[in-house]
Amino acid sequence: GYGSLTGLAQGAANPYYVRFAKSANSSVMGDVLSQKPTFFSLWIGNNDILEFASGGAAGKNQTGNTNPATYASGDMSDPSLMLALIDGYLKQLTDAGAKGIVLNIPSITSLPFFNTVPYNPVPLTQAQVGSLNASGYETYNKMLEQFKQAGEIDQAELEKRKKYRLRLCVDTTA
Repeated sequence: GYGSLTGLAQGAANPYYVRFAKSANSSVMGDVLSQKPTFFSLWIGNNDILEFASGGAAGKNQTGNTNPATYASGDMSDPSLMLALIDGYLKQLTDAGAKGIVLNIPSITSLPFFNTVPYNPVPLTQAQVGSLNASGYETYNKMLEQFKQAGEIDQAELEKRKKYRLRLCVDTTA
């Protein structure tokens, strides 16, 4: 279950919920309702969009797929599925007599992760980029090659790091 310590290794349990779940097979809503709450705050859906967006939208947009068992980490949940889940949670809580509030998800672009460094913060000409590559990044890339030859990193890691270091914004209009 979602509260199972053994389920952590398979990615089938929540590492935070496992710490206070009533049993290995309990559910979050089951545990919540067993407390007979009179008030609740429901703030849900943040991680569904945040993981997709912070991963560069590399996951799959699951719009139209209402089977979350087929989702991979980083996928964006189907909006109708999210609405059904939220409605279901609200119905369970209010049918049990609780009153509460529902919080909205903030605009994803207002989060620091998405706006800390603006596009092209240091405008460079092609000549400046070439100079930087030749003076610093060329040495860095040669060092990466040596690490690969020594078996410290593999080809994929080498390419990832090279691409990362050579990614400079260039103002081609300058």
